[in-house]
Amino acid sequence: MVRTHHPLYHELACIVGPKYVSDEDFVCYAYSRDSTPYPPSVQGIVVRPVSLEEVVSIVQLANQTRTPIIPSGGRASMFGASPGLPGKGIVVDMTRMNKIVEVDLENMHVTVEAGLGKAELNARLLRNYGLEIHNAQMPYYAVTVGGHTSGMAHGGGSLYDPAHGPGPYILGVKVVLGNGKVVETGNGPGTISTTRISSPYTHTRVAPEVTNLFVGSAGLFGILVEVTYLMFRSPKVRASEAYVFDSFEDAWKTYREMSKIDGALYIQAPSFKVLASPECMSALTFGMAPKVWTIFTGVYALDEEEADLKIKKANEMVERCGGKIGESAAREMAGVMINPEKGGLRDMGATAGTMGMWVLFEVCPPATEIPECFHTSREWLNKRFKELGVSEDEVSRTEFLLGDVTGGVTSFIIYYDSTNLELEKKLYQMHREYYEWAAKRGWFPDVNHGLATKLMARYWTPEFYDFMRTLKDALDPNHIMNPGIYNF
Repeated sequence: MVRTHHPLYHELACIVGPKYVSDEDFVCYAYSRDSTPYPPSVQGIVVRPVSLEEVVSIVQLANQTRTPIIPSGGRASMFGASPGLPGKGIVVDMTRMNKIVEVDLENMHVTVEAGLGKAELNARLLRNYGLEIHNAQMPYYAVTVGGHTSGMAHGGGSLYDPAHGPGPYILGVKVVLGNGKVVETGNGPGTISTTRISSPYTHTRVAPEVTNLFVGSAGLFGILVEVTYLMFRSPKVRASEAYVFDSFEDAWKTYREMSKIDGALYIQAPSFKVLASPECMSALTFGMAPKVWTIFTGVYALDEEEADLKIKKANEMVERCGGKIGESAAREMAGVMINPEKGGLRDMGATAGTMGMWVLFEVCPPATEIPECFHTSREWLNKRFKELGVSEDEVSRTEFLLGDVTGGVTSFIIYYDSTNLELEKKLYQMHREYYEWAAKRGWFPDVNHGLATKLMARYWTPEFYDFMRTLKDALDPNHIMNPGIYNF
């Protein structure tokens, strides 16, 4: 029997070559879901371009035939796959576009193709130049440049957030818009101005800065093909400490004082800091550390003298605020968090990575609402565990918060045995319920994909929705890009 192909199979094969297109059921299913148990969305065909020209041709063909496009990177998202158009949509796998285009050491920026893994990019920069980019905390090894840029607010969080400040870290992007046209942002040479600019990627020089329109956009307007990052020198010395407190109030007061030190002007003792609950401390150290509120801190320095001075300043601040240095198990865990070679947060940590599959309950409240968000989220989780009959023996958890002077994150990671399908079903029922509950209070996740985007869009004002619709209509007039994202 002759097999019936997707209607665009032969046209796409002409664009990328037969080796890099498939409409086999098992291939489409492999691209149908992310890292979660949320139901799959199986599209009709998968295509793997290797150049800008091929991406443009794919988008033009999709426009001619009104066929939806779903960009794909590392598929490490946490809110389910994009809905697309099951059985018909084109999955555009960008991972063959994985080259470093330019490393500009004079201006400290690097331009890379969107399919390159961020872990590989960082490893190459470290090995060859001793430099790093503002990278992912997690999922460090799976996420791609394009997925992280389009899938997270401000292009993703980093262990260096407190030290580097709010950015910008992404200096420019190259995008194939939904209408098939190519645009470059960032005021770099040959982008906005027809005259070569002497200082590449200088923001707001000749036009409004629109790079962030595509950061956290979830592929709403087009396909990212290149991203330009600001680079930083890798710290030569890392040092860490753990501070313990008898109450949340004292710990939070200290954390806020640490957050208010301007790292650009003064010695910034806590380059990295996390406030963990007593239960979290017990889980991370397998009961070896006392159940107390704990701030893990880390500092980055050029030499041991600078590191010692920063730790000394942090110690003095903590003592003034009523805290003290933690015991050995807590201090060792602080070292694990700040050192990538020990796992850190990048792969869920040397300890947490052994605790089983995980589901994340994490939102981003304003700084002044972090305590309320943290405590009410704990209460909500405990109540729903009890109502759904989830016992303490079935799950373990870590819970912590982090942030800066304007905002932050409250995070609850629930670890479980993924072979227990009934438990997994309950946890993902809770996952959806929690984000609905949090959104009603103005607390949203910092990830922009799948169900999260639909949740966010429901709380937009009518005026903002109309504004986004105007942009969508202009940049993607046939609405072929990621249908269903942000309710478009």
